[in-house]
Amino acid sequence: MSFGLATLLTLVALATSTLSAVTGVAGGVVLLSILLLTVPARAVVPLHGAVQLAASASRIVVFWRHMRWRVVLGFGVASALGAVAAAPVVSAMPARLMKGLVAGFILVSVALMLRKPHAQTSDDDKASAADAIDSAPPPSRGRALLWLSSMGLASGFLGMLVGSTGPLVSQAFLYAGIVSEAHIASKSGCQAVVHALKIPVYGLGVRFQYGAYAPTIGAMSLASVVGTLVGRQLLSRLSQARFATITQLLLGAIAIKILVVDVMLA
Repeated sequence: MSFGLATLLTLVALATSTLSAVTGVAGGVVLLSILLLTVPARAVVPLHGAVQLAASASRIVVFWRHMRWRVVLGFGVASALGAVAAAPVVSAMPARLMKGLVAGFILVSVALMLRKPHAQTSDDDKASAADAIDSAPPPSRGRALLWLSSMGLASGFLGMLVGSTGPLVSQAFLYAGIVSEAHIASKSGCQAVVHALKIPVYGLGVRFQYGAYAPTIGAMSLASVVGTLVGRQLLSRLSQARFATITQLLLGAIAIKILVVDVMLA
C-alpha cells in the first residue's frame, strides 16, 4: 500500500470515528464504504475489523461500568457460532460477489439508520429502559435474551461476509430496551467480539496477510481512538440529525455506485 493511500485511510479512520461519536452510528459503515472504494475486495473486511476492534475497545474502556455482561456473553457465544459457520463461505466466495454483498448490506444499514428515532428521552426513561432485561418478567426477559442471541448468531455470520453489522446490533438492542450508556457499552462489547473473530477467520481461512498492512492498521487504529475523543468534544456543538442525514445520503450514493459500476457493469 502506498504512503499516500495509507495516509488517506488514516484520516478517514479519524473522521469516521469522530462521526460515530457524534451521531452514535454510521462511522463504521462509512469506513467500510471508503475501504470498498480503495483497497482490494478481499482486504476490505479484515482491515475494517482490525481498525474497528481498536475503536470498540476504546469505547469499552470509557463505558466499562455500564456494560451488560450477560448480554455480551450471550451475544458473543452466538457470534462465535455464526463466525465458524461463515468461515468456509468466506474462503469460497468470489471477490466480485463479496463486493456486491458488502454494498448491498450498506444499503440495508442506511434503511435501518433511517428507522432509528432521534427523539430525546428523559434520564428516568433512559435508566428504566437500560434495566429492561433485568427487571422484566421472566417471559419478557427470556424473549429479549433469545432475540439478542439470535442477532448475535446473525451478526457473527454476516460480519465475516460484509464487515459492519453495527446498525443490526443497534436495532436488536433497542428492541430489548437497552439504551443510553448501556447501549454504547454493550454494543461496543458485542462488536469487539465480532471484529476479533474476523482475525482468525481471515488470517487462517483466507490467508489474509495482516503483516503487510500492519503499519496502516496501527495508524488507523490510533486515529480511531483519537476520533472518539474528538467526537465527544464536538457532540454538544453539532446537530446529530443533520450529520445523520448527510451520512445516510453519502452511504447510499457510495453503495449504489459500487453495485452499478463495480459489480453489475464490471
